Amino acid sequence: MIPTHLVVGPNEPDNLEFGRLLEEFRLKVDLTRRKAADILGVSSEYVRLIERGQRTPALGNMPTLMRMYSVNYSAHVNGGLIDLGPSGQIFVEFTSRIRERRDPNDPPVLRDNSSSNRTMLIGQVVSLCVSADTETLRQIYRTLLRS
Repeated sequence: MIPTHLVVGPNEPDNLEFGRLLEEFRLKVDLTRRKAADILGVSSEYVRLIERGQRTPALGNMPTLMRMYSVNYSAHVNGGLIDLGPSGQIFVEFTSRIRERRDPNDPPVLRDNSSSNRTMLIGQVVSLCVSADTETLRQIYRTLLRS
């Protein structure tokens, strides 16, 4: 029976079940751990730890993770709803205080709609796209089409 509510985070009992679910999603779309890790910007070892229930992804990474696995997901304040189609839905509640991935190399997050902030971020994106290889550009294009 599929659970309808999982609680994940440091030392939570549902971490293993959640990890198994994520591994199932990854395998369904025929992604290796390495490829999934590259898309997420983490190590394949970190993906393995998540799938084994020893770590949980940051809440802020869930939309990207679910898009990558072609799973319908709607974000909520402390978690999100995973749509499993005819099998039902699962609400995943995150207890971790970490809401976003923290990487010093990440560009600044767009927190407001000010034109100067938007202009700066768009400039950074264009600059990165100019130097990207063809496969990276294709991945960006596919990602934007899904947004």
